[in-house]
Amino acid sequence: MGGGLSISLERFDVSLHPAQPAKLLAIRSDPGELQRWSLRDLELSDGYAGAIVVESQDWLLRRHAWPSP
Repeated sequence: MGGGLSISLERFDVSLHPAQPAKLLAIRSDPGELQRWSLRDLELSDGYAGAIVVESQDWLLRRHAWPSP
C-alpha cells in the first residue's frame, strides 16, 4: 500500500505462525486489496523473524549470502 510501517497495524491482519507459511489474512480499509498483495516469510538467523509484502501474486524471492570479510 506504499506506507510501510506508518500504516496502522490495526488496518490489516497477518498470520506468522512458526509452523505455517506467512499469510496476509485481511485488509480492513478495502477487502478487495487482499487479492493484489502477497506476504512471504523470510528465512533468517536463529532468534530473528521477518516477512515481506509485495503488490503481486507472481514473484520470486531470491536470497544471496555475502561472504564475510
